Amino acid sequence: MRKLFVLLLMIGVIFGLEAQQNRPFREKIEAQKVAFITKELNLTVQESQKFWPIYNEYWDKMVNLRDGDLAARAGSELSDEKARELINKVLEREENELKLKKQLYNDLKNVLPATKIVKLHRAELQFKQKLLEHIKNKR
Repeated sequence: MRKLFVLLLMIGVIFGLEAQQNRPFREKIEAQKVAFITKELNLTVQESQKFWPIYNEYWDKMVNLRDGDLAARAGSELSDEKARELINKVLEREENELKLKKQLYNDLKNVLPATKIVKLHRAELQFKQKLLEHIKNKR
């Protein structure tokens, strides 16, 4: 439950930044993410050239999936029927996210060794934690 909350918080922060048209800050975060993941996975130049287009396409699809989910949560008062619809949408989104992750790992197995693919998930979590800590410390 805590992981879900942290993930939703981070997504909310990112979309909040997007809504404010604070592009330089978002671009800075993306650049830091690229540097962090590249370092954590110890990607070679050749691996990076193949990895990042695949990963960026995956990430864009994930953002699009989550974008609709956040819009659905905007209303504070939900009827039972709307709540059921929202639950079904969330479950459908999570299924679609799992499909995207499987596709990412399938695409990456031709680009990276399995050991680096395993490190990717951990690197993403570590980056999210560092970003949240940074935001928390700024407040």
